Amino acid sequence: MYFTTPGPLSYSEAQVRLRIAKAQGMAQDGDRGASAIEWVIISALLIAIVLAVGGIILQKLTTAANELELGG
Repeated sequence: MYFTTPGPLSYSEAQVRLRIAKAQGMAQDGDRGASAIEWVIISALLIAIVLAVGGIILQKLTTAANELELGG
């Protein structure tokens, strides 16, 4: 058997066909974007909760530290 190596045009055609196939697959799979948005919202909510709890703890510690009487 005799095999020839594909030229640059064959490689380019294969790449274009692959990109078209991927684009068609993404169009059919519309849940990817929704899933990413859901993760962003969940992450933002968790960050907000962590910041709120951290702020409350910082405020309590500052109040407790200011109430300490240091003999001097």
